[in-house]
Amino acid sequence: MTSAYDNPIHAVISDWCGTIESNVVSRITAIQSCCKDMGLQPLNTEASQKISGMTQQCTIDYLSSLNKLKVDKNQFMKYYSRYRQQQQTQLILSTAAKKWFTQHCTFCLFTNGTRTYINDNIKKYELDNCFEQIATSDEFPAKPSPAMLEFITKAINIPAKHCLIVGDHPFDLLAAHAVQAPCVIVETGISSPDDFVNLPKAVAHLETINDVPALIQSINAENMDR
Repeated sequence: MTSAYDNPIHAVISDWCGTIESNVVSRITAIQSCCKDMGLQPLNTEASQKISGMTQQCTIDYLSSLNKLKVDKNQFMKYYSRYRQQQQTQLILSTAAKKWFTQHCTFCLFTNGTRTYINDNIKKYELDNCFEQIATSDEFPAKPSPAMLEFITKAINIPAKHCLIVGDHPFDLLAAHAVQAPCVIVETGISSPDDFVNLPKAVAHLETINDVPALIQSINAENMDR
């Protein structure tokens, strides 16, 4: 594996939904069920891809704009919570990749999910002490804002150019570009290659986050040889 990136990587800052956990399809399915129950316009492919990277509040606002009415947040969350409990999710991050990240670099998390959701899943998947910094949309403006990345790079004292951002959505790439950090896009979300055509170029498009350690080793080896 080779890479054109010419700075060594010392940290990985990963997205959660669709990158570490396979949950994007189940989330969209739950939202589709909510729309049906509430008499809202069903989501087409384009709308589903947009919603996949949004916070809960932004999703509700988007549904309101599509339907030209104010969607009742409490009613939506009541339906959504019920349907989410019926959906199956699984951890994408392998034990081997987790071990490599925690042993060989500074491993952090930035997500448009809520702090409660992330804390629950860290406990569920036994990822305690895995991430050195976690930034969520409860504390910072949601992606594609670079605010979470700005906080994390400052907190870990590693320049953005030495932090590899890993995500599955255009918002991840745009946030990385805003802080001039390299970005890898993984194929475990619902975004398609066409969604990235007119965006800044990613360092690589990989099948899963579990392919990232080999890429980093390649990047760092090439930089040592220069």
